[in-house]
Amino acid sequence: MPTSPEQRILDEAQAALDRDEYESALDLVNKALESSPNSSTAFTLRGQVLSSQDDWGNKDWFLADFTRAIQLDPDNAEAYHGRGKRIPCYRLHGSGHRRSIKGYRTQA
Repeated sequence: MPTSPEQRILDEAQAALDRDEYESALDLVNKALESSPNSSTAFTLRGQVLSSQDDWGNKDWFLADFTRAIQLDPDNAEAYHGRGKRIPCYRLHGSGHRRSIKGYRTQA
């Protein structure tokens, strides 16, 4: 079965995230959301990108993305895991750093 264009973009975004290339990963996942604004997978991945940066100033953004992913697909275990895993870390570390990804735009 051929891979959809959205899935190819999300695969590239995941690879960029794995290399800690957050801006590139974010740009790619936003591109996927432009073509598929109701993609639970894309919202989950964007939440992972935003929460992977030691930038707790992004808390509201990544929690909103994980929550939107769950709204779109209540069976999305990765979104529940992402949200649950990061909330205790935020409470422990507080809002600390305020280094945001340049040019981040909300899609929701």
